[in-house]
Amino acid sequence: MRRILVKYAKPGMVLARDLHDGSGHVAIGKGTQLTDRWVQALAYVGASELVILDERFQDVSVSPMIPPELEGMVSEALRDTLAKITAAVSGGTAAACPVPDRDGLNRDASPAVQPAMAAGEALDLGRLRQLIYQMVQQLSPELKGDPTITGWHSWRDAAHILPMKIASLSLLLGKEAEMSESDLVDLGMAALLQNVGYAIIKPPELSERPGALWEEMAFINAWRTDNGGLPMAKVAPLTESELQIVWKHPLHGAEILRQCNGVNDNVRSTIVQHHERWNGSGYPYGLKGTEISLAARILGMCDALCSTVSKKPYRQPFQPYEATELVVACSRVLYDPDLVQLFLENIPAFPTGVMVKLNAGEVGIVVDANLGLVGRPKVRVCYDKDGNQLATPFEVDLAEDEHANKLVTSAVEY
Repeated sequence: MRRILVKYAKPGMVLARDLHDGSGHVAIGKGTQLTDRWVQALAYVGASELVILDERFQDVSVSPMIPPELEGMVSEALRDTLAKITAAVSGGTAAACPVPDRDGLNRDASPAVQPAMAAGEALDLGRLRQLIYQMVQQLSPELKGDPTITGWHSWRDAAHILPMKIASLSLLLGKEAEMSESDLVDLGMAALLQNVGYAIIKPPELSERPGALWEEMAFINAWRTDNGGLPMAKVAPLTESELQIVWKHPLHGAEILRQCNGVNDNVRSTIVQHHERWNGSGYPYGLKGTEISLAARILGMCDALCSTVSKKPYRQPFQPYEATELVVACSRVLYDPDLVQLFLENIPAFPTGVMVKLNAGEVGIVVDANLGLVGRPKVRVCYDKDGNQLATPFEVDLAEDEHANKLVTSAVEY
């Protein structure tokens, strides 16, 4: 098996695993040979990567960390929840929302202040908690699949699919950070609901312009490559006054969720803080270091990772290994350095099944990501430095001392 990004799909390739859409349904079945028509249709599925058959790597197994069917149930439940919240907010008096404090609470809220949502029966989010609990169970006692950085390549349904991807990555890091099971469920809930406050932001188009995740702007300008981050359309970044509006979405979200069942103070606090950054440059309160909760530090970093590898209305997605570079470059500045190290040890930039290029020019596939050994996978070399296919591939374990002079320089078709 071999992983490739969807944009590198070609006619004649054969799927080694079912390709699922954002709802968890099989869009293209295992064993299907891609045609021109299928390749064109991939753009509408939204998935970021494919697993294809390659006779040279029949022994290499690639499997998802969270079953696609469960991911689909989560994203569908989230879509239903967001629709209900949007409908309730449109019938309320959003402009008069009380402002939560840094912990996501309204200790001094006046009864005279109008709620964010229309009066009526409180929205019950218990179904989302049940599904997040099921996701947590997939990580225990040990991973059943391969951890990767994945985003979503269809903006039209990103609002309910991208948060699910962020939740998966956040839960893995939270588990490795030894968070309790209940705290993990709260973290997953915060990841899913982090942007509900956008239901109050007017005009809604502000969420489709660059600037809310401001480190993304710096990354676009500094790290744009021939493959990642290329502009799709001339979209003006948010102005200073527009940023002030958008930066209130965590506060709006916490207040909306105060009126929902199944959401506790931990979830709301994490949502309020998820755009705070290690050096105090984030928003809405400019918290720094450990003033920011562990859950919010994890969510903020995973949000940036998954958003960076996702397609936006104004740019193409970055490659997963480029997103890793973003986090490493911003360690001790935007992100908790201990969490960055934890991320590097548990989510490989070059996961099993990805084709990579070595510094001597050879090309091969990662047959073992060697988790815990940052950037030192085992690679089955298939092409020499001149691009000639080898009759007999050989393996190089970069974790071994004898290969200390070798390193991965880039991913190929990923």
